[in-house]
Amino acid sequence: LRVVPRQSDGRVFKGLVDGVIQLATTAEDKRRARDLLLRVQLSRTSREISHELVGGLVLLDPTAEDKRGVLDALLGVLAMETSAGSAQKLVDALALLDPTAEDKRRGREALLRLLAVETEVSAFKGLLGGVIQLATTAGDKRRVCDVLLRLQASRSIGWMTQELVGGLVALGPTAQDKRRAREALLEPMTDHTGDWTALNLVGGLVLLDPTAEDKRRAREALLEQMADYANGWRASQLVDGLVLLDPTAQDKR
Repeated sequence: LRVVPRQSDGRVFKGLVDGVIQLATTAEDKRRARDLLLRVQLSRTSREISHELVGGLVLLDPTAEDKRGVLDALLGVLAMETSAGSAQKLVDALALLDPTAEDKRRGREALLRLLAVETEVSAFKGLLGGVIQLATTAGDKRRVCDVLLRLQASRSIGWMTQELVGGLVALGPTAQDKRRAREALLEPMTDHTGDWTALNLVGGLVLLDPTAEDKRRAREALLEQMADYANGWRASQLVDGLVLLDPTAQDKR
């Protein structure tokens, strides 16, 4: 027990916590182990050990008061977090502690703040997954849908389009939500955005139940861009997008 508070390496820390849990066989042992882990949690902000520490704590029959204290500590750190990876670890730990609706709301707000400025695809996807994980009620999903639609409208040109639309679809959007999202994708598609961006926009569009008219507009935009590319490789990227849009015989010619 004396070694645990001084350890900062995540893997070593997990091994020590596992050992403490294995040796805590009586109610008194578990109480002492819980008290130790709570002191460590409240005295540290290391994201690397939060999940291991909380995972150990929940195996030691924590009280509602114990959980409340750790939840407040995690949410306080999460509110100031600037790293997507660290925020994801904190949310994973949060989920183990039976968070209330208000806890989930605070967690979502922290992740959405980071999501709005994230530029790396895998980090963006991870943050979005955390937001969805914390949106458990119909009301939560409705509010997150609205936020994602506003975010999409502000950054519809970019690498994140397909990931953002995938998150939106996972939240059960209404037909009107999908129509708004499709419009936000179709408008920049006509601006000769470039082959990769256009392909991303098409990838998002096909997830949103596009109408025949939506597909026609998207095909026309891609065909116009193809005329600008003498480079066969770049044109082939646009062809990949065109194939997803049910091209007519005339389009294929």
